Amino acid sequence: VQSGIPLKRARGRGRRKYPWDTMEVGGSFFVADAEQKQLAHAAYMWRRNNDMDRRFETRVTTENGVHGVRVWRTA
Repeated sequence: VQSGIPLKRARGRGRRKYPWDTMEVGGSFFVADAEQKQLAHAAYMWRRNNDMDRRFETRVTTENGVHGVRVWRTA
C-alpha cells in the first residue's frame, strides 16, 4: 500500500475539444479534415450528457480550399 501518490486527472474532463457549451443559436464553427459522422456523434453525446434542449446540425463543406465539416447550433 502506498500513500502520497497524486490522483491523475480523468480523461475527457479537461479542456473541451469543441465549443458546444459556449455556442449561441445561429453560431457555427469549422473543423478541417473532419468526418461528418464523428462530429454529429460528438454533438449528440454532448447533448445527451449536458443539455437536451440544444440542437446542432453538421454539413460537409470546403472553405478556403480546405475540406471539412461546419457545425451550427440551431436551437
